[in-house]
Amino acid sequence: MTHHDDPPELQQAVRRAVALTHYLAPPPGYDPSYWREERIAIANLAVWRAYLDYQPDRGASLEGFAVRCAVRAIVREWERLCRQGRGVVAMPVDEETGEEMEFEDVGACEAIEENAQCGEIRAALEKLPEEQRVILELHYGLGLSEREIARQLGRCKSWVHRQLVAALEALRAMVGEKGEEGGKRG
Repeated sequence: MTHHDDPPELQQAVRRAVALTHYLAPPPGYDPSYWREERIAIANLAVWRAYLDYQPDRGASLEGFAVRCAVRAIVREWERLCRQGRGVVAMPVDEETGEEMEFEDVGACEAIEENAQCGEIRAALEKLPEEQRVILELHYGLGLSEREIARQLGRCKSWVHRQLVAALEALRAMVGEKGEEGGKRG
């Protein structure tokens, strides 16, 4: 539990700090016995640091100072591990075998697929001529109508429409998407 070559008051400080933090439930994913070992390791390190930083003229005993430092270090690490583990979800366990069961996270699969599609679209957009990229940004990014885009670019509305259709067809061809044209028309 403690280092046997540490002074007795430091060994006692480790034991007291671990005892004072027994109420802290194991962080997500931690087994109770492993969490106890972690608390001991944190306390040993904090007590040693306290020993190095101890100033007797401050009015506290070495052991008292070391216990406070160790408890603070354990609580800080517990809070960090709990924050880190908030998103951790326990895996379901098969009642017969006791083994963790894997399950498909539909939301995660959809997010991964959506991210991959965004990357493909970004890459395809970079291959379009500059004017078509500008028209797409004005139409879909800023929500401007074809008429408003034509006014801004000093072109006729039918030219903007042809460029918009051509850009969408090129994107579909590059990302392999078949289907009906979506989006707004102006």
